[in-house]
Amino acid sequence: MTTQESARPCQVCGNPLLPTYRRGAQPSRRKYCDSCRVEYFRARMQGPANPMNNAACRAKVARTLRERGVQPIMRWNPGLGPTPHEARLAAALGDEWATGVAIPTGLRPPYPRCYRLDVTCVGALMCVEVDGSSHQATRAKARDARKEAVLADMGWLTLRVTNISIDKDLEGIVRWVRRIAATRRQVRGQHEGNLSPCPNTRPRSRRG
Repeated sequence: MTTQESARPCQVCGNPLLPTYRRGAQPSRRKYCDSCRVEYFRARMQGPANPMNNAACRAKVARTLRERGVQPIMRWNPGLGPTPHEARLAAALGDEWATGVAIPTGLRPPYPRCYRLDVTCVGALMCVEVDGSSHQATRAKARDARKEAVLADMGWLTLRVTNISIDKDLEGIVRWVRRIAATRRQVRGQHEGNLSPCPNTRPRSRRG
């Protein structure tokens, strides 16, 4: 390879490209430097070369997905407040139950500094997680299991219900949750002598 070939310029900014090799001694035929390549593909995705920028193409894709019964997995943004199902469950359980309570974990990364609980009764150290369709994914299940384990180390009990179960039998879920909460209050009263709003101890930091 000659010096001119090794210093081939970028087609956008003109800066010389560093030679890179693929498949042994064959040099790659790059046209853009790293920064220009990012801008090039960004402009390409936002331009007419991307078929998803065509309204007719998007309509065709949407029609095909509806015909196949494909539905996107929607995740609720915690910044929007409780989901409708969380609000319904908290209202049915009573004033002792709150939504969106943040519980500090006292742990270091990769664990979060706090966990947001869907529907919480702090006096019973108990929460109800209301799961939508996004919690069926493998990563979401692993994340939920890790969250339950951390909360269990802190003395919290986690129950899980689904949006569908709340729609079908809200009264039955309320009776089930209240029965467990009453038992936990009784046990805590026997062992601790009071119903402190939060545990006095925090778990030691875990090493990921």
